[in-house]
Amino acid sequence: MKASNVRIVVIVTFALALIGGAAAGLLAARLALPSFTSAGPSPALTLEDLHLSTDQRDRIRGIWQNVRDLSEDYYKQGRVLDENRDKQVQRLLTPQQMVDYQKIYDGYRDQYTLLMAKREKVVKDAIFQTKQLLSDSQRLKYEAILAGRLGESPDRHDSGQREPATPAQSRPADQAALLQP
Repeated sequence: MKASNVRIVVIVTFALALIGGAAAGLLAARLALPSFTSAGPSPALTLEDLHLSTDQRDRIRGIWQNVRDLSEDYYKQGRVLDENRDKQVQRLLTPQQMVDYQKIYDGYRDQYTLLMAKREKVVKDAIFQTKQLLSDSQRLKYEAILAGRLGESPDRHDSGQREPATPAQSRPADQAALLQP
C-alpha cells in the first residue's frame, strides 16, 4: 500500500472515530435525564413557586427566550459545521472508500432512526400515562404546558419520523425550552 493511501486510510479512520465519538457523546447528553434526589429540587416546580413579581417574571422570560433563540442559532451553526466537515472528509475518499463510508453512514442512520423511535415511544407513553391520572381540567392545562414546553402539539410524538443524520442534529434536548417559564 502506498504511503499516500495509508495516510488517507488513517485520516478517514480518525475522522470516522471522531464522528462516532461526537455522535455517542451528543446522544448520551440528549438521553441523559436530570436526577432529582429527595433533598433536591422537585421537577414539578414552576416560577409560580418563587412568588415572583410581574416585572421579575417578565424579565426571566426574556432571559430564557434569548437563550432559546441563541440555542437554536447555535444548533443551526453546528449543522453547517457538520455538513462542511463531512464534505471535506468525503473529498479525501477514493470512490471505493466513499462506498464504504456510505455503508457505515447508512448503518448509523438506521440505528439512529430505531433509537429515536424508541425515545419517541417512551415520551408518548409517558404523556399518555400522565394524562390518564389527570382530571379533564388538569389535562387541558397539562396539554397547554406540553405545547409551551415542547413547542408543539404533545400528540406529535409519533414514531420518530424525523431524518436522523449528523451528530450535530442529535443535539441534547433544548434545555432553554425546558427551563423557560
